[in-house]
Amino acid sequence: MSDSSDSVTKMERELWRLVDVTKALSATREIDIILASIADGVLSLLEADMVAVVAHDERREPTLRLERTASGKPPTGAFSRTLIDRVLTTGEPVFVLDTDLADASQSHSVQALRLRTVVCAPLRSQGEVHGVLYAHSTNPINAFTDHTRRLFLAFCDHASIAIDNARLYAMSITDPMSRLYNHAYCLRRLDEELGRARRYRRSLAFLLLDIDHFKQINDRFGHRRGDEVIHAVAGVLWQSTRRSDIAARYGGDEFAVVMPETGEPDASGQHPSRIVAERIRGALGAVAIHDLTVTGSVGIATYPFEGRVDESCWELVERADRALYRAKALGRNRVCVATEPAP
Repeated sequence: MSDSSDSVTKMERELWRLVDVTKALSATREIDIILASIADGVLSLLEADMVAVVAHDERREPTLRLERTASGKPPTGAFSRTLIDRVLTTGEPVFVLDTDLADASQSHSVQALRLRTVVCAPLRSQGEVHGVLYAHSTNPINAFTDHTRRLFLAFCDHASIAIDNARLYAMSITDPMSRLYNHAYCLRRLDEELGRARRYRRSLAFLLLDIDHFKQINDRFGHRRGDEVIHAVAGVLWQSTRRSDIAARYGGDEFAVVMPETGEPDASGQHPSRIVAERIRGALGAVAIHDLTVTGSVGIATYPFEGRVDESCWELVERADRALYRAKALGRNRVCVATEPAP
């Protein structure tokens, strides 16, 4: 009687774990958080030593997206790539439950790592395998029943949906050419960050960058060369801004950066956002695309402005736009801040 009761209790715990993780997966569209929730859920469900998520990259090559260990130790990348490749190729799950009883020839890595239990199942999107969820243990998981197996496969289905939704959401807010955020998302985040700055009395800067003479580049060298310039500028923005900043392709040859928590001007009156903008401008000048030298003009608007705390998102954008046109009128390849006096 007690064995049956214990079994039911364990099944209930496993089902509640699945429910809890499913809720966590549906609560966010951030892919990194989703992958971490998946790994934590599998570690808890299977009591495994290690969990990995492997997904295809743009070249359809399997790439490790996440590795998590039960002990919290740093990831080692030590797992059965043979079984992962098999699942990616066949689309069928693999369950190796106690390799002491398994054919040693089925995976050299399983034997080399002395694994006793390995589970690996496909992650699908629109019927195609786009990754795998993998877990292993150096101990036999004796309680790995048919029920647990079905639960693990159901978990993979939920994980696939969550990953697919996150990917579709990322596509909806990303400019496909530059891979920066798009115009609509940039303005939405600017409005959110402005509201946060107003509420907590924090600073904020909005930066607009225009590639100098971009039309001439397209006309003289062709649109393919122009696309290379767009890619180069996007790369500079990724490298020159903080993780908390929102870098976007604003449209055509214009880019924008929302910069929360920028701080106050220094003793000379120079705003911290200008330092960032000058770094971006300098990095652009170091980019060489064939025989082209890329330069950009930058306009910056900062908040709060002249003691006003009720400034709207559009007013901030307008001030940045005016500062940008001033930079272009002064000869391009320079930075102008709306609050700074004209030279």
